[in-house]
Amino acid sequence: MYTLVRLPSPSADTIADLADRRAAAYARAGVIADEAAFAEQQRQLLVRLFGPGGDGVLLGDVAGELGEVVIAQSGDTCELVATTVEDPSHAIGGLDGLRAWARRSGATRIRVNRLAGDPITQALRTPDESIVATNMRIALDRPSRADGCVNLSPFTDAEYEEWIGGAIAEYARERANAGAEDEAAALDVARASFAQLLPAGRSTPGQLLLSAYDRDERVGMVWIADRGGQAFIYDIIVSPEHRRKGYGASIMRASEDVAREMGATHLALNVFGHNDGARALYDGLGYEVTLENIVIPVVTTGAL
Repeated sequence: MYTLVRLPSPSADTIADLADRRAAAYARAGVIADEAAFAEQQRQLLVRLFGPGGDGVLLGDVAGELGEVVIAQSGDTCELVATTVEDPSHAIGGLDGLRAWARRSGATRIRVNRLAGDPITQALRTPDESIVATNMRIALDRPSRADGCVNLSPFTDAEYEEWIGGAIAEYARERANAGAEDEAAALDVARASFAQLLPAGRSTPGQLLLSAYDRDERVGMVWIADRGGQAFIYDIIVSPEHRRKGYGASIMRASEDVAREMGATHLALNVFGHNDGARALYDGLGYEVTLENIVIPVVTTGAL
């Protein structure tokens, strides 16, 4: 185990290097489409974390063998934000050191984004971890798979008003059930997220809120965002009375065509760790994992 100590706040050059490393890892995993834009977002995030009132901490081992680790601590959670660790064989020792640091600082859990194809975060596997959510995507370099069972059409004002309140509440419940936050905090996060993503409601540019119809019967909906090269599904619902009839797969296949019309090369989504039914649907449709958001308790029960 490495003994981690707090280092001085990083220089501008170090922040730029950390941001570039993080962006490169996310691009290799397929989580993002625009590496340069994401790197700039990460640079700004790190500047805020280490600015006045920020909660960023730069850690390193006493001997200087491990590399640097950036964490952000909020309440009982330490989040691994960025790292310069390059040797996967050091990862578990570094995690044990981070657990010790987190325990001393009063945290009870560590959050990590485990990226596909990233040897460092892939090495961070413990038997006591839990998966909060998984990002997945599918390439659109194939013929249309739409089966013609559903047609997608834009929300009406009435459909938007019927959906928005329940969608915010459901997203908050999903976050709380996944262990992301407690119920009150999850509702605050949900409200803020929807306000940021849909400032102009159903008319927000780059956000498509679509009803799914089987002939004249409304059977569900899907929310697809244009992320510039990679479209993203924020929400998909099959009406309760129409579930287990194959409509979920039909809506997903029709959504691929919408994403192609946006100019996207991939269609991505997020599924909460406890939603086994949705995960089985996406696996069956050929979606591949790009990122797992995991929580590791500070009190260890052993590591693989």
